[in-house]
Amino acid sequence: FGVMDITAPLDFSDNSFDMVNERLIAFLSPAQWSTLLQECKRIVRPGGIIRLTESDVVSTSTATDALFSLFYRAMARAGQSFSASGRVLGITSRLGYLLRNAGCVNVQHKASAMDFSAGSEGHETLCEVVYVMFSLMKPFLIGTGVSTAEEVDRLLEQMQIEMHTDDFSAVMFLLTAWGEKPQ
Repeated sequence: FGVMDITAPLDFSDNSFDMVNERLIAFLSPAQWSTLLQECKRIVRPGGIIRLTESDVVSTSTATDALFSLFYRAMARAGQSFSASGRVLGITSRLGYLLRNAGCVNVQHKASAMDFSAGSEGHETLCEVVYVMFSLMKPFLIGTGVSTAEEVDRLLEQMQIEMHTDDFSAVMFLLTAWGEKPQ
């Protein structure tokens, strides 16, 4: 493994890989996405695949929905969103466009879902991941001015309660899009 800054040129030779696989890095600005995909195109061999996977979450938890809403607004304020309104992140609808804009051909996509409702196999793990994610995101939410420390703490506590009720339902929708570097 190597650690690199994906917003800078990657330390790989041209045409190094058969496939570049990106998952859940929605924190880039639209301009950074274009730059990253040009870099991915540089390092994948002709005929190789660039594959992108991003997500959206829907739940029955009022607090979880509120935290995702704060996240989307903060990302829009930080210029790291494809949504003009800040109501959604907007990345999943842009994946195919980004690949085509980077020069990929044969662009395709596939949707899938991860259920983390109460009683599901992934419930505890994904609830913990979402809690940790928003806990770590607290300074970002405050720094962009979309929330206060008190509000985030209150929502995190409420989310923990709601996620552990018998009727909690949540699904993470994933969209994977891929395209080929022309021969």
